Amino acid sequence: MTSDSATNQESGGLGQEPSNTTQLLPEKEKEVLTETGKDDNSEQARAEADPESVSAQSKIASGVAPTLICPTMTRHHFIATRLEIFAILGALFYVVISFSWAEPIREPALQLVSLFVLAQIFGVLVKFVHLPPLLGMLLAGILLKQIDYFHAEGIFLKFTATVRSCAMTMILLRAGLGLNPLVLCRLSTVVLRVAVFPCSVEAVTVAVVSHYLLDLPWQWGFLLGFILSAVSPAVLVPSLLTLQSNGYGENKGIATLVIAASSLDNIYAITIFGIFLSAIFSQGSIMELVVQGPLEVLIGIIWGILIGVISIYIPHSDEKSVIKLRTIMVCASGLLAVLGSQLVGYAGAGPLGCIVGAFVAGCGWRAFSSTSTYEPVMLHLTEYWLLLQPFLFGLIGTEIDISSLGGNSLQVAGLSAAVITIGVVVRMLACCISVQGCGLNFQETLFVGLSWLPKATVQAAIGPVALDLARSIAFNQEQNIHLAEKVLMIAVLSVILTAPIGAIGILGAGPLLLTRSKTEESIIEKKSEDEDHPDAELQEVL
Repeated sequence: MTSDSATNQESGGLGQEPSNTTQLLPEKEKEVLTETGKDDNSEQARAEADPESVSAQSKIASGVAPTLICPTMTRHHFIATRLEIFAILGALFYVVISFSWAEPIREPALQLVSLFVLAQIFGVLVKFVHLPPLLGMLLAGILLKQIDYFHAEGIFLKFTATVRSCAMTMILLRAGLGLNPLVLCRLSTVVLRVAVFPCSVEAVTVAVVSHYLLDLPWQWGFLLGFILSAVSPAVLVPSLLTLQSNGYGENKGIATLVIAASSLDNIYAITIFGIFLSAIFSQGSIMELVVQGPLEVLIGIIWGILIGVISIYIPHSDEKSVIKLRTIMVCASGLLAVLGSQLVGYAGAGPLGCIVGAFVAGCGWRAFSSTSTYEPVMLHLTEYWLLLQPFLFGLIGTEIDISSLGGNSLQVAGLSAAVITIGVVVRMLACCISVQGCGLNFQETLFVGLSWLPKATVQAAIGPVALDLARSIAFNQEQNIHLAEKVLMIAVLSVILTAPIGAIGILGAGPLLLTRSKTEESIIEKKSEDEDHPDAELQEVL
């Protein structure tokens, strides 16, 4: 062995090896590596040339470092950051609408921004009392309507309808992606039974009761029934996951069963809702009316499968920005399905196509992608939903005008509450029947029935669809608008009544009706004992 090679070996192969390794790098990475080396060498040379200047800069930097004033992240920093961002965005918005060219859109823009801000504030306040934030957002919209601040008409009215459709698309996409095919296959019979049977029973019950109590025509009664029969994952899922994390009902998979069935329940209710929506606003013959419902279902399924298969292969899973591209493609195809179906007169096909497309794409990503891209796409959709959520529930609230109900407003509200209550009670009984033979005892069966109580997101998403169509179609417009407003009012009332009661009921009844798994129970007990022990911190360090 020569002296050069020995020297090279002693230095860890710092002779020829780095050059060989560098040759394997792409050209861009070589340039970055070279520039980095130059920067490091220049910094070192400057420090050696002027050590006093570098030392002074270090002292100044250490004296004004943010960590010196705020050594740790606290809740106050979290709030201050958001307040600063909102203040800057608010100032920017004020500057933009102050230009002369913004005068035609100034008032609608101010109304929308005020609605968004007030809905966010009300949502945070309601969350402090452990109620769903969507309830506060809904109340914010109702308040702005009652003080006559928010009034949409003309193009602005159509724009708000489009915003609600965008929010509904996010709900549908998340429902489709949230369906786990493995869970559906494993619990197929039980999930189908729990999702379809109680939903159908409640819809029929609401249709019959609303026909006799509120004088709704049969078609409108069934439309209302399938609006109210959808359960709310936004309220249901967080409450069930909280119980599951504490070990309640985990040994029998109750949370998994109910969450899987809730997604399928939403899809089923939205599909049948679309069929009745098309039947109400169809102006063709009886034969066209009979054919249009199944035709819309077929169109929605074909569109969903087509766009879902395309989304599996395009973009490629090795694409650098695959997550962003898949998110854009899924959102764009979903919006195209929902808005395009309304434009061509097949409004029921769009929501179904949106759900099927997201489900097919999610199945393909789980099966064929080398890395999991399902969760990041779902996370992006959740972020978009959090942005659109205040608009959806706030705009729904602005559609409720209590003064327009007249002197019999209390009577109408009471009858509407009776329709909702009867439907919910019958649904709970149907749900208890549908889980028979699943190995659940009486208390667990009662909890599953109780968990189907809350209603929120689906009612807010599809509740105003009939009203938007009634305003855009001249056929029998006045009567349809009156009936659509009544349906929307009942949908909003169902959210106000069932969302808080359902959230409190699930979290309160869970520990009483469900059995905690022994493994989880022992872990929690041991953790509490360790926390109570005086030397717990010392033992943890040792």
